[in-house]
Amino acid sequence: MLFAGYGAYHYSTRAVSLNPAARDAVRSWVALELSDDSLASRHLAPPLDSAAAADVLRRSDVEIRSITARGFSDNVVARIEIAVHGGPPPDGRALRYVRLLHGSLTGWRAVGETTRLRYYTWLW
Repeated sequence: MLFAGYGAYHYSTRAVSLNPAARDAVRSWVALELSDDSLASRHLAPPLDSAAAADVLRRSDVEIRSITARGFSDNVVARIEIAVHGGPPPDGRALRYVRLLHGSLTGWRAVGETTRLRYYTWLW
């Protein structure tokens, strides 16, 4: 019973707010993921800075409707709701889950897509 209570408490306190640099990393990841660039589709393109990511999202009419995150201060999983031209993206996946890491030298970076299960159940 004590273990279950601790698990529930720990789970409920994992919601974190992302700082602007982490949100920029999410925008950059979304811009590269939904771009038509062949390098980006093979994950070989360098991350975009904030202005370039905003420009790509605006030109391709991609809207990030919401970003929520769960995890710890330097290791989070973000839940991203995306719309393209006001509707679902071409692949039909309006929700994406992305793992973000923070390093003292690299800052925030998106390391890749993860699963909904990881977002909701990663307790420790």
